[in-house]
Amino acid sequence: MKTRAFLYARMGVADSGAAGQPLAQLDACRAYATAHGYRVVAESTDFGSGLVMERPGIDSMLALARKGAIDVVVTRDVDRLTRNTLAAQRLMAELAAVGVRVETVTAPAAGMAPSAVMEAVAAPHSAVGAAP
Repeated sequence: MKTRAFLYARMGVADSGAAGQPLAQLDACRAYATAHGYRVVAESTDFGSGLVMERPGIDSMLALARKGAIDVVVTRDVDRLTRNTLAAQRLMAELAAVGVRVETVTAPAAGMAPSAVMEAVAAPHSAVGAAP
């Protein structure tokens, strides 16, 4: 059975440029999923600050994860999920508890070990145009 993927994009309040656009983020996630042989079962895009966790896309992702309907979340960068270190810890723990991993397009080799997540979330804006 193919790995079931949830693709997630978020456009922050200060995002600009083509890389920050949700369609470009989802296109990159789709290409990543295809290259890894994943079956995309859902996609979601949120608009707004990564410091706020109450977003429809995050809620949808968590609902599917809790139901056991997804195996992996694919996003362009971990900062697309959240810019809050404590929220990142909680989100990653909740996903891991139900067997869902997070993979990013920009740093697939690093994986999403807790230390990698905390490092990415705490880092200043990336060179690819990510913003809060």
